[in-house]
Amino acid sequence: MEKGAVATTVATNIRAVRERRGWSQQQLAGRLAELGRPLAASAIAKVENGDRRVDVDDFAAFAVALNVSPARLMVPDADDESELFAVTPACEVWAWSAWQWATGVEPLRTPAEARGETEIVRSRLDFDAERPVWWRALDREPLMQWFTSLQEQILSLTRVLWKNTVLPDHLVIRMESTSVKNRLKAAHRALAGLQEELVRLTERES
Repeated sequence: MEKGAVATTVATNIRAVRERRGWSQQQLAGRLAELGRPLAASAIAKVENGDRRVDVDDFAAFAVALNVSPARLMVPDADDESELFAVTPACEVWAWSAWQWATGVEPLRTPAEARGETEIVRSRLDFDAERPVWWRALDREPLMQWFTSLQEQILSLTRVLWKNTVLPDHLVIRMESTSVKNRLKAAHRALAGLQEELVRLTERES
């Protein structure tokens, strides 16, 4: 089967991240061996040149060895978030949408699709239903639901006023910690960021 855009992107990103780390292919091979997934430097060269396919176990090992998320290896390092990326030969999406999908934030948004609101909601529900159990439990907490609602309202405003389709990173609420104290701190920081954004949007329109 012909190699697709994702395989090409993975090969490109492995080389790019390795070189950014200042590692030789031999050094990366050594790190993979430490992780229990040995791969010769010559095999790594073939991977980076697109001459060797990467299976799922190797893919995970490369991400761990290079200290990046699997999404960083799978999604192109695009200069423009609206750059198109072929997840499959028949499914081209914006770079930002590919990243949001690969990191578990939201379903793919395909430019060519003219989906109605009902289909978008159904897609979101299907996507969210397959999150890990602990994630779904967090989503059901009243505090998280309230902040999610605030984020959606801010995103709606930024789409209209700034034509942005992704929330700025400083507005994304992350509550990975199970500590109540730490999660309350995260909630406080997120609320402060949302308040600042509302002020900026208000000033922009005044």
